[in-house]
Amino acid sequence: MKSAHKKEFIMTSTCNFGRTQLHCQRCRDIGTAGQHWRASHQIMYALPDNDDVNFQCPFGMSWNAQESEVKLIGDILKEVTSALGIPTCASCEDRREFFNAVHLLIKNKLREYGVIRG
Repeated sequence: MKSAHKKEFIMTSTCNFGRTQLHCQRCRDIGTAGQHWRASHQIMYALPDNDDVNFQCPFGMSWNAQESEVKLIGDILKEVTSALGIPTCASCEDRREFFNAVHLLIKNKLREYGVIRG
């Protein structure tokens, strides 16, 4: 049962409403490693689905998510601007590619330092 004093997991920098997607693969690992990772966060945060360690992702990420399921920030920005009806131009595409490259660079560095796996 959720504790009233615990911060919601999806509000933390670890989940960040599914925006950064740096931990999605680890979180969605249905195996023992993923369960342990989620349980370690359950100590301090209220997990979705009534604090169930095997919660369904509120952002639709499937169990055992593959790298291809994780969206890069540049692609997310493109989806948002398109949804707002903002036309895409050459600069927009350059910006999308830049943000995707930065996203991957950060993700790879975090893997290198053991902050994330996968």
